[in-house]
Amino acid sequence: MPANGRPEAVGGDQDRPLVSAVVPVRDGAAFLRESLDSLLGQTYPALEVIVVDDASTDETPEIAASYGDRVTVVRQPSPRGIYGNANDGIALAAGELIGVFHADDVYLPEMVEREVEWLGAHADAGAVFCSDIFVDGDGREIGRLVLPPELRGSRPLAYSEVLSGLLRHMNAFLRCPTALVRASAYRELGGYRDDEFKNTADLEMWLRIARAYPLG
Repeated sequence: MPANGRPEAVGGDQDRPLVSAVVPVRDGAAFLRESLDSLLGQTYPALEVIVVDDASTDETPEIAASYGDRVTVVRQPSPRGIYGNANDGIALAAGELIGVFHADDVYLPEMVEREVEWLGAHADAGAVFCSDIFVDGDGREIGRLVLPPELRGSRPLAYSEVLSGLLRHMNAFLRCPTALVRASAYRELGGYRDDEFKNTADLEMWLRIARAYPLG
């Protein structure tokens, strides 16, 4: 990491916005390597990967360090919790777009590129999400997310549609580990309020963004 404490922009492309993939992790050695490999294997070239290690006690630090300068690693001296840890990663991100991606998920190679394309086509949108394929610990598919009919398609969703969808279906469409958010939205609206909302801080974040911007 440079002396200024900010990660280098890895794989930058003057014609494409830099994407910061922030990966909060605590004791994630079992799945971290597969997750990082899937992020580093994305088809989108302008991508930096920032691992924010929440004072792990397993082999997480060694696994993260093994990627050398392909991954920026920040280690917390004591646990911050998932959302506090994510907020610290967001503060370090140099990208115009920021994804808080989970260390126990695997990402299909075109995910970031397709999300960037959608945000590029919808300049007023604040964030975009994608669907999930559910797998077990051995990587075997056990199910797929089925979006509610009224929320399917590629059009931006207004706050009223997002709120109605949540009231009717609970959160079956704002998939936390797939969100790509404009850095400007985080700067305007603030980060995750984990002290106030605990484990639902991600959903409160999406609602806060949805009140200010359309979502995809």
